[in-house]
Order: sequence, then structure tokens, then C-alpha cells
Amino acid sequence: MGTQCEKCKPLFVGDPTDGGSCIPCLEYCNGHSSICVDNSTDLDPDDFIDYDYINENLKEGPKSNARCLRCANLTSGARCDECIVGNFRGSEDHRHPCRACDCHGHGDTCDPVHGDKCDCRNNTESDVCRDGSSSSGGQASQEKNSAHPCWAVQCSKCKDGYLGTPTSGHQCYKQMHVDNKMCFDAKPIGTILHFCFLTITMAN
Repeated sequence: MGTQCEKCKPLFVGDPTDGGSCIPCLEYCNGHSSICVDNSTDLDPDDFIDYDYINENLKEGPKSNARCLRCANLTSGARCDECIVGNFRGSEDHRHPCRACDCHGHGDTCDPVHGDKCDCRNNTESDVCRDGSSSSGGQASQEKNSAHPCWAVQCSKCKDGYLGTPTSGHQCYKQMHVDNKMCFDAKPIGTILHFCFLTITMAN
């Protein structure tokens, strides 16, 4: 658009002068938004913008430094190229949607690209994963879960000294050991009674 076709239409980004091109906001925003504006525009990324507003207020598309509005698929950032905290993409490709971290109910955040490194709580830790190493940085070992991708085994194992299967929000419980059993006999008339005392210790 423009007298010399030197501008992009609204909802397009680029500089068409000197043979440049205009690309749709949907492409610029990695497929997660069809609305983008100049970065200097005083609009919040989460403001509701409809096409009537665009037709009335946006006279041309930005040449550069565009900012995407209303990013979908749990994405954020100037080009919808980041995941909202607590979500991950599972790919380096910014066109992929983001999804919630799978910490089995024991963590809230994870690596925004790969989904590992959950902030495990409740005496849980992450099991070994597909690359043969622990997703929490521990030593590699041969276990049945080593065939699973790292994002799937986050906070899925109880720490040493705890028992349980903490997947799907289940908990880990402190392990208890019976160390000694001490008995003595008391002999009232015609009866033998056995009194036993158990020494119970909690595992560290």
C-alpha cells in the first residue's frame, strides 16, 4: 500500500521498499497470533483487539520490531516464541504449541524447551531418561524408565529413604525400619506372659 507501494497493510510486517516483502503477522508470530503491531504502539499484549479496532486505528503494518498480541497455545514473547512459565514446547521449533510441565503434581516449573528440570518437591526426584542420564543431573543407570523421554519422568521417583510411586500426584512416605525386638518373660501364677518392645527408627 502507499503511493509507491512502500508500506505493508495492517496485519503484515516488512519493508517493501528495495524489493522487500510483507509477511503475514500469523507467519511472523510463528502461527500463534494473527495480530501484530509496531513495538512503539501503546497496547498490552493481552488486550482484546478485534478487526474493527484494526481497521479504525492501524493504518499500516510495522516495518520491523513488530510485537505480537494475544499469543495463543500457552505462548508469550514479542513473536510468541516463548512459553508461559510452567509450560514447555518439546521442540526448538517455535511453531510448535507449548504445554504444561509434567511434574506429576510435585513441581510448577520446568525447562521451557525440553520439559525436564522440574522443581521437584515432596521428597521426589526425576528418574533417568532416554539419553541415559538422570533428568535431574545424576549418574546414568540402567532402569526400566530409561526408555522414556525426560519430560515424562519428572518427579516420578521417591528420594532415598522414602517409599511410594509419586506419579499422578501420589506421595512419598518416610521409610521405617524395625531394628531390634527385645522380649522378657513375666511369670504370674500358672501363666507365662511375653512382653516385647520394638525399637523403631526412621530412615534418614
